[in-house]
Amino acid sequence: MVELKTCIKCTKEFDLSYFRKQRNGKPLNYCKYCQYKSNRNWVLNHKEKIGAYCKTYRQKYPDRVKASRIKYFSKNPSKAEEYEIRHQFNRRAKKFGLTPEEYKGLIIKQNNLCAICNSPQEGKRVNLAIDHDHLTGKVRALLCGACNTGLGLFKDNKELLTKAVGYLEVHSV
Repeated sequence: MVELKTCIKCTKEFDLSYFRKQRNGKPLNYCKYCQYKSNRNWVLNHKEKIGAYCKTYRQKYPDRVKASRIKYFSKNPSKAEEYEIRHQFNRRAKKFGLTPEEYKGLIIKQNNLCAICNSPQEGKRVNLAIDHDHLTGKVRALLCGACNTGLGLFKDNKELLTKAVGYLEVHSV
């Protein structure tokens, strides 16, 4: 015979398997569904508190967080790429006012290649950098680290770049 219990929240009768057990082995007074709803409401009403706790935990235990992330992504490789794109967006693209769709659109438009040297970026730890005009802040394209650094060292100055090309033409073997 199946033992039934009534949930004190929804007042429905369920088999005991619908109730989580307490530490002492006895079933809780709420069914799993009501417990889920209650937990979900608490989370939604305490986002700031949870966010602060998570931030503190990440700062206090960076090695644990990193190990956990590595373990998860080694088991879920498709999620690793998704995380990398989202992480790059959060870290870089927001700074330039790009939406996730615009950022992904640039990656697709350039076929994950650098806009200057066309080097493929698949499988590399650091992906394409977001190149932008330093005066206007307008995004131009995605560049590999070397091309982005090169432009930066020439201070985005067309005259300097033209002189550099002339220099290479004169002194090339």
